[in-house]
Amino acid sequence: MLWSAVIVLTVGVLVLSGWIVRQGLLEESEDRRSSDGDALYGDQPVASIGNDSISNRDWVRQLKNHYGQAVLMQMLNRKAVGLEAQARNLTASADEVQAQLKQAMEGYSSETDYYREMKTQFGLTSAELRQEAEYQVLLLKIATADIEVSDEEVGEYIAEHASEFDSRVRMNLSVIRVQDEKTAGRVLDSLADGVPFEEVAEEVLRDADVREQGGDLGWVDAEDPFQPKEILSAAARLQAGDMAGPIVLEDGDYAVVYVKEIERSPAMNTTDARHKAKKEIKLSRAMPLEQVEGNLRVKYGAKVIKSAPAS
Repeated sequence: MLWSAVIVLTVGVLVLSGWIVRQGLLEESEDRRSSDGDALYGDQPVASIGNDSISNRDWVRQLKNHYGQAVLMQMLNRKAVGLEAQARNLTASADEVQAQLKQAMEGYSSETDYYREMKTQFGLTSAELRQEAEYQVLLLKIATADIEVSDEEVGEYIAEHASEFDSRVRMNLSVIRVQDEKTAGRVLDSLADGVPFEEVAEEVLRDADVREQGGDLGWVDAEDPFQPKEILSAAARLQAGDMAGPIVLEDGDYAVVYVKEIERSPAMNTTDARHKAKKEIKLSRAMPLEQVEGNLRVKYGAKVIKSAPAS
């Protein structure tokens, strides 16, 4: 989910940057063509309230004031990384881009749900998300290109991080969490009477955000450190379609858990495991990616010809 947030924020800046640049070019073009004081395209209203209106020019100016510097740096970064990738003959294959996207999709029930959520919440298309994933693949390759890792180091890493390469279990969970055992008992009685889990959750859940989802946690790793261990332990003993409770939690609350689906991934094969281990070792030794981007801007002579408005 963290990787998803990074992609969303970065791509959002890029989409905004393209729009700002287009609008700026339109305004400059109109400025050059107009000399008689007539209303310019940039001064046309984009919104109104009461007797006031907001012009396209004012809108663009505010966007530049708040995001201009970040947008400019992102645009320069992409140019610099592109030049370095070309110089080093580095490319991002379709499989590598898809693997990068797959990391962002963790926590979503499906690829379709992920793209739908990104489109609904942030207006981002699948093409824009793939472009950002491709950029990240190239940036990571550049950051780790000159780092050497021995076969012995790879073997040691795999031995020390065996759980990363073992078979993986994910569970699609819903949870109803209450403050006392009596309420938990009423929850179980309702469920035993055939009331759908989501309906029961809507009635008793304290957290408004979770209530709207019917207690749905989505896909959760069996060893997720951000979920109560009591819930994960109980869920691990269930089959898909089973429920358990009341479960006493560490903070004194009680929970009822419903396992909707279970997904088991096989252990990683030797070749993939060694490839992943080598990549992780390189990343741990690489300089911060922001520093890599900064060094590339310097290397290729990036400079701001006209200063962006201060944030």
